[in-house]
Amino acid sequence: GPAEAVLLEHCIGPIYEQLQQIVGAPEFSGVKAALSRRATIWTGPERGLLPPSQVSFDDDASLCRYLAVAPPSLSPFRTLLVALGVRESSFSADDFLKANTCFVRDYGSSAPLPEAALQECVPNLRLASARGLSPETSPVFLPDADGILRPSPELTFNDAPWMPSAGQAGTRFVHGSVEPELAERLGAQSLRQLLLLRDKFTDTFPCPSSTQIQEALAGFGHESNVLLDLLEV
Repeated sequence: GPAEAVLLEHCIGPIYEQLQQIVGAPEFSGVKAALSRRATIWTGPERGLLPPSQVSFDDDASLCRYLAVAPPSLSPFRTLLVALGVRESSFSADDFLKANTCFVRDYGSSAPLPEAALQECVPNLRLASARGLSPETSPVFLPDADGILRPSPELTFNDAPWMPSAGQAGTRFVHGSVEPELAERLGAQSLRQLLLLRDKFTDTFPCPSSTQIQEALAGFGHESNVLLDLLEV
């Protein structure tokens, strides 16, 4: 709008223009150190200023509030903005993971996400997964059934909807807007597998005879394997 045009023409634009003139000069290293982690890149009235690492010149995805595409009005300052850390290509899985941590930073993990934030958080998780995020190396926070962000290994997705709810007491489920396939890819647990494990470990173990115990003790290779050997008897 008119207000944004005035802001760019009389405030942000002149500053960017002066800084762009020293890109590559020795004094630019101090400028980069001071600005690269601060919200210095104008992304438009919706998101305002964001740090350079959260802005890209090229991404067609529907982004959450913590990521943005640089508006065309910043094209004359591309050299400066790239030097500060603005992405020239699409965001990576790590960028979407950082956005995920921003939701945790701003909304915590003890109260439900506001509806607007929830509607941004889940698509951000889909993009993170689609671009190769690996939960084995990076913790991911998913909204639970109440909309509270929790580490994905603490949550369970319901891939056994036919099971009675009585058998699911104490289980913390992912939010209904998170598809089971997405929850699984991001590290949540399968309800079916949990139920199978529960059934397996609550079965009555057969009691080995004294002869079987003696044979196991005589044949074990190392004392740390005794219990496992006995359980196999």
